[in-house]
Amino acid sequence: MKKIIKLTESDLARIVRRVITEENSNSYTVKNDTTLENSNTAAITAELKLFKGATFTKVPGAKELVANTKYQFVDSSTGQVASGPNAPSAAFAGIIVPYAGALVSSVYNAYNQKTYSGKVTYYCGIGKFKVKESADEYFDEGFGLANMLKGACNATDTPTPSPDPLVNHVCEDKAKSTVRQGRSYKYCKNGQNYYFKGIVDGPEGNFKTQHPSWTLAKGSGLASIKTKIFFDMP
Repeated sequence: MKKIIKLTESDLARIVRRVITEENSNSYTVKNDTTLENSNTAAITAELKLFKGATFTKVPGAKELVANTKYQFVDSSTGQVASGPNAPSAAFAGIIVPYAGALVSSVYNAYNQKTYSGKVTYYCGIGKFKVKESADEYFDEGFGLANMLKGACNATDTPTPSPDPLVNHVCEDKAKSTVRQGRSYKYCKNGQNYYFKGIVDGPEGNFKTQHPSWTLAKGSGLASIKTKIFFDMP
């Protein structure tokens, strides 16, 4: 026997909000620490480590995402932190030091652990990451992070709103449109068209910043608004 689950109006609005956000978001926040492979196969090149919380945001008009965040270069075999993309690994230093006492200081100075802070760029078209300290490119071998960045790569650039986006819009004519309000969006039905706009920014998302004016709903967002907010037939 199938279990029947009853959804409240707030549950339905939350589902719609999630669908709209996922479909239209131009950014993605990394959920776990991630180590990226180096495209350069030279033995002494390091991998690039990104940290949980790094937020990649689409560059308007370009197929690029940028995160201003912390990152490290790490040894590909040991995972130990290096001072830069071409610093000798800890294992390499361990071999040299016993046989070249005069080089002890220089080897370990070259291998000082270091965390960088700056811009990490992801190029959507080729699936590669770059940072200014390295001439190399880095890639996600398991495609987990790369797959999560696809939504932001494919997001439509947020249009620049007119000085007063409310003037003359059909959704502002209460005699012709039906408007309902959720916690994060307002929803509008006008004839056969459905619209939404963000009304708040907060921990759950920058809904107002991303959609400050009425936006015509399309795709899965349209289907969700139509059936779960206005309870119209799909």
